[in-house]
Amino acid sequence: MESSTNKDVIEFDPNAPLGSENQALEVMEASESIDTIGITQDWFSAQEELEQRLGGSEAFTASLSESIADYDTGGERILGTGIGFRSVGGLLTPDVTLKVYVSEKVAGTTASAFAAVPTSIGGMPVEIEEVGEIVTQLYNRRYARPVRCGVSIGHPQVTAGTLGCLVVLRNNKLCLLSNNHVIANSNNARIGDPIIQPGRVDGGVVPGDRIALLENFVRVNCPGPNLVDAAVAWTAFSFVDPRHVNYTLNPTPIAARLGMTVKKNGRTTQATIGTITDINVNISVGGYSCGVAQFRNQIGIRGIGGNPFSRGGDSGSLIVTANSNQPVALLFAGRTDNTLTFANPIEAVISQLSIQRFVNSR
Repeated sequence: MESSTNKDVIEFDPNAPLGSENQALEVMEASESIDTIGITQDWFSAQEELEQRLGGSEAFTASLSESIADYDTGGERILGTGIGFRSVGGLLTPDVTLKVYVSEKVAGTTASAFAAVPTSIGGMPVEIEEVGEIVTQLYNRRYARPVRCGVSIGHPQVTAGTLGCLVVLRNNKLCLLSNNHVIANSNNARIGDPIIQPGRVDGGVVPGDRIALLENFVRVNCPGPNLVDAAVAWTAFSFVDPRHVNYTLNPTPIAARLGMTVKKNGRTTQATIGTITDINVNISVGGYSCGVAQFRNQIGIRGIGGNPFSRGGDSGSLIVTANSNQPVALLFAGRTDNTLTFANPIEAVISQLSIQRFVNSR
């Protein structure tokens, strides 16, 4: 049944007129509660001071991309910084710390890449965490139309990623949301290109499996900095069901908080639950056609019980709060060993793509 809020939505139809502009969507602020941790401005100031200590803001940003440009050089490289839970013996603790992410810890090196990292700064402790390399990341079969969100999709030149959710843009067009590297082929696609379900590696073909046309994408720049890896494609309710595979979305977005319990539906690992363990992450990510891209102000999520929150192919998944099903972030990258997932904060995705609202029903 079509809801009254969707009467003016422009579905996939090349001859349809554009709708009127609407005000930007606001993101609900997460209140402090027993399952989230508030971070004061002192922590962000200390993180800025840490990056200054590592060479200054601009120099540090440039060094992130240079340090990861050649994956075969060996030795440790500083990949980024963030604020998160301290790890002891591989287990997370409730203690918050500043983090310096390195590709690996190498014992006995005389010119260590993290030799200049202090043990504390601004009164805040600093931890060095080895994360390996960070790279861009089923329900993987073909589904009857309309297909639910959280399953395999992709640009015809991309292997496969995930259909995040349905949104209405400020031009009133109904679109599916995913990553640039999933449906815009890492900047190499053209507006109007077909998007298929399932993705190519899962057997999707053009034109038979087309469910949308690329509408817009945020360009990923190398070295950056970048805020999101995000794109939208124009679709229709006859092609995509706004419900996810195992839940119905609450369309009110909410800001991420440290300690928040979240979940996602994704092409590879399907339904998973995790915890936001890192915020305000500045990190270098490989795997783009332009090279290595540096992202600012990202979110880190770890799976619960030692299980991975995501694997390759889950890129584009919408991350929502575990209980209220509210949009929190857009999954786009992770460690190669799948122990840490990175995502774009939902407020940045909304702003960069001019999203008017999220859709949870027809």
